[in-house]
Amino acid sequence: MAGPAEQAEEQGVWRRLSAGAGRILAFPAYVMHRALRDQVFLVAGDLGYMSLIALVPMFAIGFAMLAAFPAFEGARAWVERFIFQNFVPSFGQQVQEAVARFVDASAELTVVGVAGLAFIAILLLVTIEHAFNHIFRVTKVRPPLARLAVYWTVMTVGPLLLGASFSLSSRLAHTDEAAVQALFDQVGAVLALLGPFLLTLAAFTLLYVAVPNRRVRLRDAAVGAGVAALLFAALRVGFVIYVAQAHNYFTLYGALAALPLFLTWLFASWSVVLLGAVVAAALPEWRMQRAQMAGQPPATLRLVLALDILAVLLAVHRRHPEGVRRPRVLAATGAEEGAFTEVLEAMERAGLVARTDRQRWVLACDLRAATLGDLSDALGLGLPQDLPEDLARPWRARLAQTLRDLHATERSELEKPLADILPAP
Repeated sequence: MAGPAEQAEEQGVWRRLSAGAGRILAFPAYVMHRALRDQVFLVAGDLGYMSLIALVPMFAIGFAMLAAFPAFEGARAWVERFIFQNFVPSFGQQVQEAVARFVDASAELTVVGVAGLAFIAILLLVTIEHAFNHIFRVTKVRPPLARLAVYWTVMTVGPLLLGASFSLSSRLAHTDEAAVQALFDQVGAVLALLGPFLLTLAAFTLLYVAVPNRRVRLRDAAVGAGVAALLFAALRVGFVIYVAQAHNYFTLYGALAALPLFLTWLFASWSVVLLGAVVAAALPEWRMQRAQMAGQPPATLRLVLALDILAVLLAVHRRHPEGVRRPRVLAATGAEEGAFTEVLEAMERAGLVARTDRQRWVLACDLRAATLGDLSDALGLGLPQDLPEDLARPWRARLAQTLRDLHATERSELEKPLADILPAP
């Protein structure tokens, strides 16, 4: 836990970064700090290995959905070619051929085998959801049926949408009308250049909005998706250059050289996806930090944070009367740790919350009796009450009387019970 000196030093760093040219670098620095704290690159490695295992099941289920609809006949080749040519670097042809062989072999599986493939695919989606919930500070997961519905939608509706788009493109491409054909050629040329980027942007935006079990602003998700899409495009170019120079892999591994390269590509790709998620999750935190630095009263932010903490403890009180651990409360509020610790300890000293012998936090007061004024006093907010009345300086006496009058008015407004402000559990 950072002490006052460390907190003051950190605030000074942020203020210096926010001045002048530092404004451009401050947010990226915050994003990287948050990404390292959330162990994004470690999670990306785990997802890379799981993606390699789940790649065949995901393709098998997706292509099975396409095969179930005669209108999408021939769309499989289009989908395969589009994905591997546009989203995988120069060794994509080798990976595509290997995946195609495995997917064709999966058609001979029994019902138990198909269920196993579905389980592996769902396991990957569970891991992705867990990673996103951690980045977005989500503590309450979806109910099992809701999670299953989301996973099934991703595995079935996604391939159908891709198949529909490619089927429509194919029909337009073979039309006899010259005008439509010319229009298709022009649109196709644009999509050939922008298609992968736009699809990546749309997919990442949907991912950042739909996967975390919390409300994510569409604008924040789009900004994070834009950053991830740009990084992904740069990653493709850089990886193609790297593969062209990586003769050692082919000398050492021969025909198997695509495997370590593909694993590296999966790790880098997931790192980009998770970094985009960190950007989307960090934007609201950054706005709060900027608001405080721009003159938003710190007292207001502390009061809101205190009410957030009480709301979290109130929400879990009936289901978990034994209390909740500190990291879970911190994650639910999404607050900066130093400010969170200061507010939590102030409320503990005032008897509003308490820490049990098992290091869990619980409500220590009746929110129908505790008032907003009690919380304000616990945080040291409000107007000062006492002021020395120096007769040699008569203005002090007048100021002291004015403050007493204001304090009386303030107290009457702050007598509202906290239970009337916080949501019912």
